[in-house]
Amino acid sequence: ALRDADHASSEKVPTDADGHRIAIALVSDFFFPRMGGVEMHQYCIAQCLIQRGHKVIVITGTYSGQRQGVRWMTNGLKVYCCPQMSIVDQASLPTFFAFYPLFRNILIREQIQIVHGHQTTLDA
Repeated sequence: ALRDADHASSEKVPTDADGHRIAIALVSDFFFPRMGGVEMHQYCIAQCLIQRGHKVIVITGTYSGQRQGVRWMTNGLKVYCCPQMSIVDQASLPTFFAFYPLFRNILIREQIQIVHGHQTTLDA
């Protein structure tokens, strides 16, 4: 029987039409240093995709205005902490028009091919 690691390493890594690894952006208003279900889910997805050979970045908001800019995490995971307007407990309004130029710039700079988004919904 094959071990999981042997099976995973024998699988062909999906690539784009030119045979290059896929560049993926995970986008959410919550991420590290805040830790919860969405944050851990995205972190695990990112680490698994990186292990499969893909380029992965995370685009998230700031935390109390402190963590702005680019941060690096385990296995070369690049995290963009972008300015956002928080309502309650880091939940943000969809500020699409204000955020769009920065978001577009990041996607172009990183040559992103797939965007995976999570939006948190709070019950009032």
